[in-house]
Amino acid sequence: MTKRSLDLSLDEAAIRTWACDVELALADQDEDLMLGARHEFYPLLATLAKDAACPRADECLAIMDFNLMFRVLREFPDAEAEVEKTIGYLLDSDRSLVAAFIHVNRLRLDLLRGGSVASEARALELGTAALNGISRQAEISVADAGPDWVVELSVPPLHLHKEWLTIDKATGGYTFRR
Repeated sequence: MTKRSLDLSLDEAAIRTWACDVELALADQDEDLMLGARHEFYPLLATLAKDAACPRADECLAIMDFNLMFRVLREFPDAEAEVEKTIGYLLDSDRSLVAAFIHVNRLRLDLLRGGSVASEARALELGTAALNGISRQAEISVADAGPDWVVELSVPPLHLHKEWLTIDKATGGYTFRR
């Protein structure tokens, strides 16, 4: 299927037009990267994500999820505030995928805020939220590395792409690497 390209500046009208037409592309570049980096559009993306009748509701949610994932993993200074704001935009939704998004991002906030991660189950829960979110479905495993938990994301079928989240058991501090 060849998509038609929307030749407009990126604004609310262009995003609404794109969200209602799955055969329309915003630009030649990746839409998720283009929209995900523009947090001023998150209130609109959230409104569209809450609307089950919107053809791209799940895509709008995934765009925000993927961007927030990497803000948290790379420990951007504004990550906590951006996650909190984005959750706030979505709280009045009854869509199950939105509820899953909120749950995952509350776990990401827990990771950002630190604190003891005493159990393997908690490390797995935090690691899955941080590395997969609602946007990815890669395999996640946890290894006990003495003072740390090492959470590994591995993408099937060949498992060539891997990512690691190392979480300090005592402090909850973490590092991310690819």
